[in-house]
Amino acid sequence: MVNNIKPVFPVYQITELIFDWDLSSSEKLLAIALLRFYNKRTGLCFPGIRTLAECTSMTKKTVLTTINKLIEKGLITVEKGSRIKPNYYNLLYIRWCKIEPQPTPQGIPQPTP
Repeated sequence: MVNNIKPVFPVYQITELIFDWDLSSSEKLLAIALLRFYNKRTGLCFPGIRTLAECTSMTKKTVLTTINKLIEKGLITVEKGSRIKPNYYNLLYIRWCKIEPQPTPQGIPQPTP
């Protein structure tokens, strides 16, 4: 299950921006879900389609369709993986936000990219 994954930055900063965009509800939900898997050091995330489907309660087909819509709108890019290597998603919309490093739950500041 994906419930134990924690975001690496305050999600509210980006979700506010996402809610202001002209996106469908499934596009907003998937954009927010991708944040759960964002790696601040690499700038990428790599959840599988099945994981995104479970996380958003969408079908795999809806996830794939929605990913293509986010690509068309210029919000993400995708580097295709293989059967054993997942796709890598570059969340372009994160670059439009000023994200300040936040302390981890242990009180240790996160490294800045």
